[in-house]
Amino acid sequence: QVVVDPCMSKFYTYLVAATDSAGNTGAQSAAIVVPVHDVIPPVRVKGFRVEGAEGAIILSWQPNEDCDVYRYNIYRALCDYGTWKPCDEDSDSLTAGRYRQEREKSSGANRSRPNANSNSTSQGNCGGPFTLIASVDHSEAETLMRFEDKTLPEDSPLCYAYVVAAQDSAGNQSVRFPVPDPIQDVVLCARLIDHKAPTPGSIARFSYDNNKIVVRARTVPVQDLMAFHLYRTTDTAAQYTFLQSKILDASSMQFIKSDRKYAPSASTGNICNLIPLGAMTSGMSVEFVDDSAVPYVKYWYKIATVDRDGNESAFSETSEVGTFTYGRQDLDSCVVTVGPDASGNRLKVQISTSAPATSIVSYAVFRSTSIDGQFRQLGVESATPEIIDSSVLRGVTYWYRAIVFFADQRYTDLSAPVSGTLP
Repeated sequence: QVVVDPCMSKFYTYLVAATDSAGNTGAQSAAIVVPVHDVIPPVRVKGFRVEGAEGAIILSWQPNEDCDVYRYNIYRALCDYGTWKPCDEDSDSLTAGRYRQEREKSSGANRSRPNANSNSTSQGNCGGPFTLIASVDHSEAETLMRFEDKTLPEDSPLCYAYVVAAQDSAGNQSVRFPVPDPIQDVVLCARLIDHKAPTPGSIARFSYDNNKIVVRARTVPVQDLMAFHLYRTTDTAAQYTFLQSKILDASSMQFIKSDRKYAPSASTGNICNLIPLGAMTSGMSVEFVDDSAVPYVKYWYKIATVDRDGNESAFSETSEVGTFTYGRQDLDSCVVTVGPDASGNRLKVQISTSAPATSIVSYAVFRSTSIDGQFRQLGVESATPEIIDSSVLRGVTYWYRAIVFFADQRYTDLSAPVSGTLP
């Protein structure tokens, strides 16, 4: 029986002696000393963590306590939506397929990842084989092992997969290759902290709907696009004001309106679950509805794009486009009261509204001899809310309605009809 010693701490001595059929045993042979060959891999590393930083991805793990571990090998591949996927062309294609199935079962319910994304070239992007990028000696072990991967391309938008394998002096590694175990081997994804602003969005076109300006914008492909910010001004020489944003919702992959700017958090910032491995082949579109626009006032708009790290596209590089809308916003109707004036020979029509007097340009009164009849304007517009009707007959009932006009081109609905009679 073969005896296995994982630490190669024992040696076994073998002697051979021949025995004949009569039971006679000859002299023993010379002694042969044989060490036991170690075929048992070290225990898998514990407490493995990865963290994105500026210019590097930092790996940490607890040093192994089992014997004969003398170094740790760091392997790297690529991640697609926060998960490493083996490629079908791997030598062990059956194992690769089993890995994908087991991985989906164990982590599919806990990973926020869209089921489909038209901006990725393929939903089957694989992370490729793991490549050895560095080794750390076990002799350097302290409370926590640490390695900084500074070999990544500058400003890389991709996510990288890492696995750490403990290796003993016999060459045994704790991680199974070429395809790691989907449950026991810990593969983690991380990406660099990104300080590079994305390319600005551009306004594709405007449309007008029910006194609203609809702003449609589009961006060139951005690997980690997270939000659009809409800015507006009435004077291109003045400062632009933030109006609203559209922020990508991870569960629905839709842009959701918000009154606040996007700011990264622990759940939305430098993580990989929305970062595809495949190159983005098309940009994204978004639609804003500005329902605070005043008719006939010209507005200038700018669209800024924001990535997951909160970097906003350069404002100076963003094109400004102007437009205006027409129509009016609905306002509360004014209120009319009617009664004889001080002389007792005329009817006085008093118009009131909740709007500030400084915003009002003029008032108009309309009169009819019946509540359901045709109302005609009484005289010309008045600069005051008090209008005297001197063309009335005693004992005849008249019906009055009014409109208030404002400086910003808006006006109220016609007031409810109110009757008045000069006794």
